Amino acid sequence: MRFALPAVAFELTVFEVVPNDDSIPGYVQASGADIPFGPGEFDVVFSLDTLEHIPGQQRTAFLQEAMRVSRNAVVLVNPVQSVEADLAEELLDEYVRWLLDAQQEQLAEHRAFGLPDFAATRAELERAGMSTYAFA
Repeated sequence: MRFALPAVAFELTVFEVVPNDDSIPGYVQASGADIPFGPGEFDVVFSLDTLEHIPGQQRTAFLQEAMRVSRNAVVLVNPVQSVEADLAEELLDEYVRWLLDAQQEQLAEHRAFGLPDFAATRAELERAGMSTYAFA
């Protein structure tokens, strides 16, 4: 299934910790723990493959900031802790090491920080008054 919105339907702001190289319109260099926008400034905040790259003790600040700047919803798309995820990441890590004789930086962060706990993340959002929905 493909889904698209006409460009006139939305404004997009992208922020990331890496420096801006002017290749992405609307890009802002920022930390998710200190989002440089006002409360409710965005209709929806999307976090795509981010939470697993934030150290566990800093994830609460990230979630609080995402909720603060969102008027309507926070959408989190990320792997979560499970036996299957652990095995898949271990297999991929071994393959990259064997094939490329290298370490994949993102997988190393997953191991160093631990994948997010689904139930704990959901509970934290619900404690803050958000309704939650999960899609597998």
